[in-house]
Amino acid sequence: IYNLGTNKKAIPFNKQDYQSLKQECLAKGTLFCDPTFPAESNSLGYNKLGQQSPKTIGVEWKRQ
Repeated sequence: IYNLGTNKKAIPFNKQDYQSLKQECLAKGTLFCDPTFPAESNSLGYNKLGQQSPKTIGVEWKRQ
């Protein structure tokens, strides 16, 4: 229980498996793009970090 959430006992997000995703990307020759975290302001939240928040002014997504 002490290692929970560490690299040795990582908790998968949305049942994603790092090794499987890595192998798939290497086989396809593509970069990983998480469909559950799109490159848009809504991914940052809806309240304090939402699209109209002064805290997110100038945020530039480096992926598509």
